[in-house]
Amino acid sequence: KPELRVLNVQILVIAPIFIFYLLDAYYLKLENQFREGFSHSAKLIQQGQFCKDNLFSLKPKGGEIRLWIKAVTSPSTWFVYIGLLALVVLAYAIIEDQFTL
Repeated sequence: KPELRVLNVQILVIAPIFIFYLLDAYYLKLENQFREGFSHSAKLIQQGQFCKDNLFSLKPKGGEIRLWIKAVTSPSTWFVYIGLLALVVLAYAIIEDQFTL
């Protein structure tokens, strides 16, 4: 069944793109969490409330769900992964065109 084989190949190609997109979004979320943590430490320093106990406290701050949404919807990753999906669609169209000729 060639249709089933084509579907399997499409899933095999698109799945890693999706997985890497989620991985990229995860690291972007972590970056945003640490940035908020550093901003919190900077506020404590400005207010004169920073103490030795806070010195090695680099815990990420921020709400998980809000930062996940921010990371997944960030345009900084869209261009890469939309470009990859566009290349997959283009390659599929070229291959499909060659086999129908």
